[in-house]
Amino acid sequence: MTAKIVLITGSSEGGIGDALAKEFHKKGLRVFTTAPNLTKVQHLKDLGLEVLPLDVTDDEQSSERFRGSRLSLVEPSTSLSLKVVGSM
Repeated sequence: MTAKIVLITGSSEGGIGDALAKEFHKKGLRVFTTAPNLTKVQHLKDLGLEVLPLDVTDDEQSSERFRGSRLSLVEPSTSLSLKVVGSM
């Protein structure tokens, strides 16, 4: 069975996105976390999570990044909303 894939935006250290990313990773899910500034999520990369540059305020960048993906869960931990672009 393929591991579930989770996308979490807004995972700066100490926040809810950070806690969720770590917990999902511990449970064996494949976790992608994003930030416009990757230094803010370096601690998650060091734990083995996948980090991607993404500015969620840029609709085109957000839509193109995950078009056709097999995301199992999108957790927008930022104060902005993110469109679901993959199949659930």
